Amino acid sequence: LFFYVDEEARSRGAGSLLMEEAMVWAKGREANSMSMVAININAPTNANEVFLKYGFREFETTYRVNL
Repeated sequence: LFFYVDEEARSRGAGSLLMEEAMVWAKGREANSMSMVAININAPTNANEVFLKYGFREFETTYRVNL
């Protein structure tokens, strides 16, 4: 499952709406957990704030280098 919130829609509840629907979708498929990844390609986002709001806790840090 992938979702992206356009810059113009950020801080207007779009991320929360998408998160709520994703959780309903996952629970409907009897999932017992859900993991999310925030990809900050060009600039930091407030995705982490949304994740924390819904009870997600950081458990892994990934580093990447372009070669």
